[in-house]
Amino acid sequence: MDDISKREQRFTMQLINRNWCREFYDWYNFKHHYSGLNGHTPEQVFTGSYAEVFVIKQAALDERYSITPERFVNGCPNVKLSLA
Repeated sequence: MDDISKREQRFTMQLINRNWCREFYDWYNFKHHYSGLNGHTPEQVFTGSYAEVFVIKQAALDERYSITPERFVNGCPNVKLSLA
C-alpha cells in the first residue's frame, strides 16, 4: 500500500469513528434512561428538567392507579425524585 491510500484509509476510519461516537453520545445523553438516575437521562438531570418529568410520571401513575387499583398490590406507586 502506498502512503496516499494509507492516509485515505486512516482518514475514512477517523470519519467513521467520529460518526459512531456522535451517535453513541447522543443516545447516551438524551435517549437512554438510567436506573441509577431513577429512570432519567443525563441531560434531564444536568438541565434540571427531571423535576418536570417527575411530575408527569407521577400523574400517569396516579391516573392508572385510580382506574385499576387492583393492579397495584402495594398501594399507589410513587416515583423516586432523589438522585442521590
